[in-house]
Amino acid sequence: MKGHQPRTRLQLDFEDQAIEKLEELRKVTGARTKGDVVRNALRVYEWLLKQRTGGFRLEITNGDITREVDLIIG
Repeated sequence: MKGHQPRTRLQLDFEDQAIEKLEELRKVTGARTKGDVVRNALRVYEWLLKQRTGGFRLEITNGDITREVDLIIG
């Protein structure tokens, strides 16, 4: 199978509220599973870290309003 990578099962404990958020994100994004949501979130987080390390900053805009965003915790 092309692109198949070995997997390791990882068990995580989430509070009910976090599971509800994962399920909502799964539905909104069209992800097949909650695991897919977590994997996609890790890719986004990794990308954000690389951008910040490279000296970039994240900004969001709405019309003429611009805000700098720092989503990196820790």
